[in-house]
Amino acid sequence: MNPNDTRTAVQAFEQLESRTLLATDLPAVADAYVRDGASASSNFGSASELIVKQSANLGNTREGYLRFSIGATPVVAGQTVKLRLFGKLADTQDDNLPVALLPVADTTWGETAITWNTKPAPTASTPLDSQTISGTTAKWYEWDVTDHVINAKARGAGGVAFALRSTNVSDTQIFFNSEEASSNDPVLSVSDATAPEPPPTETTAILGTNTSTYVRNGTYASQNFGGASEILVKRSPNVGNTREGYLKFDLSPITGDVTAAKLRLNGKLSAAGSVAVAVHGASDTTWSETLLTWNNKPAAGAALATKTISGTGSAWYEWDITNYLQQLKNAGATAVTFALKAPNTTDPWAIFASDENPTAVNRPQLVVGQAEPVQGLVLSKTALTANEGAAGRSPFD
Repeated sequence: MNPNDTRTAVQAFEQLESRTLLATDLPAVADAYVRDGASASSNFGSASELIVKQSANLGNTREGYLRFSIGATPVVAGQTVKLRLFGKLADTQDDNLPVALLPVADTTWGETAITWNTKPAPTASTPLDSQTISGTTAKWYEWDVTDHVINAKARGAGGVAFALRSTNVSDTQIFFNSEEASSNDPVLSVSDATAPEPPPTETTAILGTNTSTYVRNGTYASQNFGGASEILVKRSPNVGNTREGYLKFDLSPITGDVTAAKLRLNGKLSAAGSVAVAVHGASDTTWSETLLTWNNKPAAGAALATKTISGTGSAWYEWDITNYLQQLKNAGATAVTFALKAPNTTDPWAIFASDENPTAVNRPQLVVGQAEPVQGLVLSKTALTANEGAAGRSPFD
């Protein structure tokens, strides 16, 4: 009896390089508010607050401006990016005031130079996000700018800028801490996240067996053929001439999800003609090659696949048993038994190489494609390095 000939062949895959990503809060590199009317040429870049207000009276409207550097900060799909400001209302005359955040393309303006007269115009009238400010107790407010920042990164932009506008006319001022405040400064927050999972690694396992034989009915029903170098399959109307093949494979090398599976046998006929051979599953995996007979053979289930064997020259034949093997593995099976039967009566019989065949390369094979997941890339406030994954072709292309 030959040792278990289990081989795992892994096709070539392109391995992507590792990278380190850091999730963090980015401080504003510049922030200020501007005021119209008589203050249109005044700069408020040193103020500890960003004041926002929409007034019906000329000279009382204020808008806030912020600028952030993003060039050195990786941002990937799966992360969120939010502008976080610590703010409140000056009074409760109007208790709920919406503040719109607008994109600004110009990222060259200076905190100590910007005025109402020189402020850069927003690139769109539709806000990126809007938040309603309420109450006179300061708290954190967040505007979602994920798409805007990801798009800016895709364009190669090194920075982003925003304008804050109150969309309701009111006498109530809205205060936000600026970077000059003693605490709770503005931040562009890049969240912790998990990057999209890379595709699973596809491999092909070629499993051999040390358990294959055939059984024969009639006067041979108690005889064992475990030492034969061939597996014979035939259905005959004459008692004593019918043969059936049995094979068993160890499934422990299959550690991933089964994506494809084929039973491969090297076979031929005893004489000219054609013989259909069906592969059946059998639940019993405890039988022994040296003890199996027609009388104690495992009960076989329904046919899984059928192939027609023709000619007296040896050739490889394959039966697709993907669904059956998937079901077994999902149920936790560690081994599988196959029975080979001829559904029709014929004069010639099919001959397949067994695990005792002297030509090792012709012995039975169970070829299994499997997908093993690759751990995703986790992003956190601490820099983590993880493999981005592997890409490859299906093992059954």
